[in-house]
Amino acid sequence: PAHPKTAAAAQADAALAQLPGQSPVPTAPTESTATALTDTLVAVQAAGANPAAPQSSAPTAHAAAPSAPTPASTPEADFAQANHPSIISSMRGQLLPNGGAMRIRLDPPELGALQVSVHMRDGVMTASFQTSNDQATQLLSHSLSQLKHALESQGIGVERLHVEQTAKSDTPSNADPHAGNQDGQNASPQQQEQQRRELLKRMWRKLALGDDPLDLVA
Repeated sequence: PAHPKTAAAAQADAALAQLPGQSPVPTAPTESTATALTDTLVAVQAAGANPAAPQSSAPTAHAAAPSAPTPASTPEADFAQANHPSIISSMRGQLLPNGGAMRIRLDPPELGALQVSVHMRDGVMTASFQTSNDQATQLLSHSLSQLKHALESQGIGVERLHVEQTAKSDTPSNADPHAGNQDGQNASPQQQEQQRRELLKRMWRKLALGDDPLDLVA
């Protein structure tokens, strides 16, 4: 006679029915067979919950390629960026197409002023730039080809651009304006009037003190 299935045996049959290519054993399993099937079911469930060899996920992002280093800014490039647009716009607005001369303040202010002279011949421009100090002369000279290219890119014909520095005065700034003019020959009318008044004061002072009038011209 067949023995009634235990609960473990019924659970084992159900597990075997879910396995591919397997079918429940037609005969009633013994207690040891049921135990082995139960262990197999537990192992199958554990393997489904915790895979022994999980697939490694593919990388979702690639490392960014290193960017090219930004070239360092140069004083000539900074000068061109700060001054070339204003120089070009001023020349177009005031000196073209007939030529002429004008004065432009450079940036930064310590570079001084820039005197621009433009001569036109057959629609082609020749420009001369006069700077007021060494630094402005060097910066403009080194960026002159860039300025010429910028002018030509706006349809302005350029024959030649020239930079020169304004000659410094040989007269000291703190020199006495009256020096060398005491004889009155090269003095201005204002200086002559001032000298005359000083001479009259000396005369009255001499007379008041009773000095010899002959000493007034000494």
